[in-house]
Amino acid sequence: MSEEENKKDAEDWEDLSWAEQAYYFGYAKYYGIEIEADREAGLDLLKQAADLESTDAILALIHIYEDECSEDFDEREAVKWRERQVDVYRHLLGVTDEKTITALGNLAYAYNLIEEYEKARAISEPLLELRKSFLGEDHPDTLATMNNLGYTYGKLGERRLAAEMEEKLLEIRSAKAGGIYDEDTLLTMNNLAVTYGHLGEHRRSYEMLEKVCEGRTQLLGEEHPDTLTSISNLAVAAAELGENARAIELMEKLVEIRTRVLGYDHPDTAISRNNLGYTLCDAGEYERALAIHKELYEMRLAKYGKMNTNTLASMNNIGLVYEGQGRYEEALDLHTEVCALRSTLFDDEHPSTLLSRYHVALCRGELGELKEAIEELRAIYPLRCEKSGKENIRTLEVLTTLERFCARLENEEKE
Repeated sequence: MSEEENKKDAEDWEDLSWAEQAYYFGYAKYYGIEIEADREAGLDLLKQAADLESTDAILALIHIYEDECSEDFDEREAVKWRERQVDVYRHLLGVTDEKTITALGNLAYAYNLIEEYEKARAISEPLLELRKSFLGEDHPDTLATMNNLGYTYGKLGERRLAAEMEEKLLEIRSAKAGGIYDEDTLLTMNNLAVTYGHLGEHRRSYEMLEKVCEGRTQLLGEEHPDTLTSISNLAVAAAELGENARAIELMEKLVEIRTRVLGYDHPDTAISRNNLGYTLCDAGEYERALAIHKELYEMRLAKYGKMNTNTLASMNNIGLVYEGQGRYEEALDLHTEVCALRSTLFDDEHPSTLLSRYHVALCRGELGELKEAIEELRAIYPLRCEKSGKENIRTLEVLTTLERFCARLENEEKE
């Protein structure tokens, strides 16, 4: 580079604001572009620029913290900067600017990822009306907001609202696709079918999932991840209808394909094996189920350690098999251990912990400790209603068991 070019670059640099200089230098420092890399110093400069409303710096920080391959990957930190992005766009561009609206949609999506569903809802509901007004009901961004809001409703236990949103979304996407099953239409059908399952409309769910499986197999091929997800959902729907033979057939097919395509130890293969074991247990094939869950437990224990959600799920499922076999003392010991670990990993009111607390209470009741079991179930039920909704299958399971134990205790006291 000539002396004249160097002089021009220096003048251009001096013309930049401090925020712009901090952004460019911080970005170069973080990634080691033409200077020695220093992640910590780079982040510090980018944050200084972001605090001065540099939109480029804010976007850079979002990308850094959302990058799963980055050493600084942190979804919650990314959300913090997405919040900052919305505030800055509102200040610089206005509430109704396209960039502000897009940033709001991205923030709502990010809230879903970190399970901040109420915050996602608070953004998505007015955002949907805004996008309908400015873009129209069938615009891709409007449809994306409808899809995200339907997901949020489902996670909040508002299954009926989720179904209504997904039904409307399916109607619009089907019309846009001219009745042809494209990927977006099939995705909406899949989500709606799963929602129907949560609402207890299992036949409706099953019939829609059959169409999704057929459509995705034709469009994407049998080994595509989306097709395999549909097969898994169809198997679950079949099990809910009591069609255990069909469910087992589908799950065995899924295990075979995923083992061949992904490998025996792949997490998705492990999930399929887990679901197969769960269905075998429901079908009364306890020995096969127990063998699968014990093998999965050993694999997950070696890979992740005991204080891991997947390992604890396998322990829980072994406990379920013991329940099915009437081995309540062994089941109680296992569920008690899982409950303690989940309380430490999450808290006492997390859905996974509530599931373990339920099974501890169930085993105690079956072992004759009815008063203690009833007391615990009465504590669990309102928490389940709050976390998952009254119509959720887990909530109804708690209520049914509570009523059964109360009736049994009443009969014992009469005698």
